Amino acid sequence: MNLKDWENLIKKTRCNFIKNAPHYIGLAVKKNIEIIDDTSNFIKNVYADAYHDFFLKDESIFSKNILKNLSDLTKYNKKQNNTHQFINKYFEHIYKLCLSNTQSRRSRAGDGFETLIEKILIHKEIPYQDKSLLTDNNFEVKEIDFIIPSKKQYMTDKNKVTAISCKTSLRERWEQVVAEKDHIGLKEILLFTIGDDLKKKNNKRITERGIIIVTFPEIKKKYPKEENIITFEEAFDKYIPKFIPKKN
Repeated sequence: MNLKDWENLIKKTRCNFIKNAPHYIGLAVKKNIEIIDDTSNFIKNVYADAYHDFFLKDESIFSKNILKNLSDLTKYNKKQNNTHQFINKYFEHIYKLCLSNTQSRRSRAGDGFETLIEKILIHKEIPYQDKSLLTDNNFEVKEIDFIIPSKKQYMTDKNKVTAISCKTSLRERWEQVVAEKDHIGLKEILLFTIGDDLKKKNNKRITERGIIIVTFPEIKKKYPKEENIITFEEAFDKYIPKFIPKKN
């Protein structure tokens, strides 16, 4: 089997074994639902369980299946070890599979984090608008994931809304988030991140441009004097409620 056909087979077969990121997040949320109010630990556990307990199991079944099918198509020389022959013959195919698996994991990471934050918003009964928000110029907001509390409030008074952008790490195009924040006319937005790649020099560049970094308590402790770095608990319990209309 040539490499092009192999790559196409990987894509086709993957769909039969592996679900989308929200599916695995949903399974992990059910597993950890009892600690959902312990926000930081809930995020850690759900994200880890979605990957290790659910996604990797399906990926392992997928990889074994497609490699077995490739092996079944191979005519082996009985005088040589089958495993050695398979590796020698299909080393590039195995490498392509590993590369495809890595790319698949990365592409799912962002979707999974966004879905997880949405689950928490729903649980806490926080009103929000997803990224379908459009400005007066019909500009679609792609980097900003949630507008709180609503598109209607945004159109009425931008000073009474906030926004959330979900990034698994700060290396992910944060400058684009700043640009879109400025474009839709918000003074500040929340940048939710689960990465441990905060750097004092970069943090200042980010927060000075109207970005509030939201992270885990143990990371926040490293920057006690930086007011624009807050914990998930502070974001959900103190910052976001300021933008939720009071019920009559």
